[in-house]
Amino acid sequence: DGNGNLTGAGLPDGKLEINMSGNKPTSGTVKISNGGVSQDGTTMTVGDYDVKYNQEKNKYEATGKGSSTTTALCTANTTKVSALVWAGNGDPGQESSYTRQEVGLLASESGAYTPGVTYTCELGDNESNTFYVLEEKGDNVSLIAGFNLEGTVAWCKSGSDNSCAADGAKAALKERTSGWTKLTESQISLPSANQIATSAEKTFDGTKEVSGLPTWLSSYTKTPVAYGYWISTPHASNSGNAWYVDSRGSLYGLSVGDGSINGVRPVITVLKSNLN
Repeated sequence: DGNGNLTGAGLPDGKLEINMSGNKPTSGTVKISNGGVSQDGTTMTVGDYDVKYNQEKNKYEATGKGSSTTTALCTANTTKVSALVWAGNGDPGQESSYTRQEVGLLASESGAYTPGVTYTCELGDNESNTFYVLEEKGDNVSLIAGFNLEGTVAWCKSGSDNSCAADGAKAALKERTSGWTKLTESQISLPSANQIATSAEKTFDGTKEVSGLPTWLSSYTKTPVAYGYWISTPHASNSGNAWYVDSRGSLYGLSVGDGSINGVRPVITVLKSNLN
């Protein structure tokens, strides 16, 4: 998958994590024959290169640029992003309560992978939208959308326990990003509390609210469709709550069954070679 791990039926939890030095494979197929790796049926993409078996040299080698990883999904913005920012009064669910401000950073001033740097991404749905760098990790960069997807949703629909998130916010995320055909499902996620806090140079302990998040984490590049957005993290000390980022730029806990306030805001994880 996009994180360099093996996925498939029959593996524990459907995934086998590969720990190794250097660049992990980012996609490909491993064919097992007679208990060993087949030379002819195994191909991998590592970074920008396709790795295939060379019959004449009797070894695997890089044979050229990999077509699946050199596509620029996102382009660094050259001007500041204009976004809706809550003015601190009025109903946070109404556009009239927002003012337009310039938010985020430019790669030319801060570096390509600095949290808050803005990119414009087209992910297969023929829409160009603003994303902000959230986290750099090895060969990968995670970016958070500058908008929520469609309407509000409960973090958990089927009950009050925070273990059932898959049928709420995560299910909505999967459904609402189904048109992003240039990404695999494993590359799209809800942000975690640690990602949010770390990108803002804050500390999150699982129980306490975090305020003073940078404007780009709570602003909208589209009309607001919710007060805030759910993240993937349940509350450590209250099994009926999960965390969300609100329009004031704070990390708060809320009942997992409350579907009237928050939406979902996706995070995409791509190779650095997918950023231009």
